[in-house]
Amino acid sequence: MNKSFFILIISICFSCTKQKPINPETPSLNLAGKEFHHLLFESEAECNQANELSFINCSQFIIFEDSSAGFIVVTDIVNDFNYTVKQDSIFIDVKGDEFTGEIRMKSLNTTPNRLVDEYGATWKEVLEGASIWD
Repeated sequence: MNKSFFILIISICFSCTKQKPINPETPSLNLAGKEFHHLLFESEAECNQANELSFINCSQFIIFEDSSAGFIVVTDIVNDFNYTVKQDSIFIDVKGDEFTGEIRMKSLNTTPNRLVDEYGATWKEVLEGASIWD
């Protein structure tokens, strides 16, 4: 009886040990207040040259206003969106006049201040007061 009781106690102790979670939560990206641009021209000079013929946007941009909402300009129309972040992925739900749908982006951990969308386009963060060409 003592041997069975001892084995039962040992079994209970080992089954109660703290286990690591299978998918530990990593810190989420903080995008609130950040602005990212996808340049449509290689340089400011190329953009200026194209604008001599007619007005053309030099970039597409996305602004994350707070921790869950923002807006994106793809042509010249402002499209509002809500978004969520899970680890290094951003899920953007656009409900705008120009288009509606989901855009998925990922943070490029190898290159700070860069996002890449599901089509492979790179979006560079523009710091306050800086030019999109910096």
